[in-house]
Amino acid sequence: LFLFAFSTQVLAQAITFPDIQDAKWDWARPIIEDMSIRGYIAGYDDGTFGPSRPVTKIQSLILLARIMGVNENSNKDYVNLAEKVYISDLQQYNTPYKKEISYLLYKNILKKSELDTYLSKKAMDEPLKRYEAAILFTKAMGKEEEVKQRLMTVLSYKDVSDIPAYAHPYVWYVNNQEIMMGISETEFAP
Repeated sequence: LFLFAFSTQVLAQAITFPDIQDAKWDWARPIIEDMSIRGYIAGYDDGTFGPSRPVTKIQSLILLARIMGVNENSNKDYVNLAEKVYISDLQQYNTPYKKEISYLLYKNILKKSELDTYLSKKAMDEPLKRYEAAILFTKAMGKEEEVKQRLMTVLSYKDVSDIPAYAHPYVWYVNNQEIMMGISETEFAP
């Protein structure tokens, strides 16, 4: 299980992960270290980051909640209220991250109807698909309603048929905003 830092304090220095020291990770190392300084991530139990490992659905939700301020003192009252409001909705899910999930429900990043997609026993540890990340990013940016209003979305990727039709506007949005690009000019790799 990927561990995330629970501290609300900013660490004085980044965690040095031994598995990102190879030159092939030079492009990602500053970002990873910044995220560890901010307390968003801490790596795995063995002290590694696992840069080649896929991010699971539950990991992505925890990371998103932390980036959006679930551990910030200024949000403490909202987080406590969200936990109370959504306690019954989350009872059936076996996750220690109910605080983070409640916060995402409160922030309208998740809907109750989507909980099984991310929190069911089967889904929780599945890798997050890239088009699912596009959906979460769009919601985090507060642009879901705007994106859903698009009547036509044209994606020029060769693998567009591998992206579910309902996800096309979200992929278009993150691509258009340069938040998330394809793995090449012709492939999104959903």
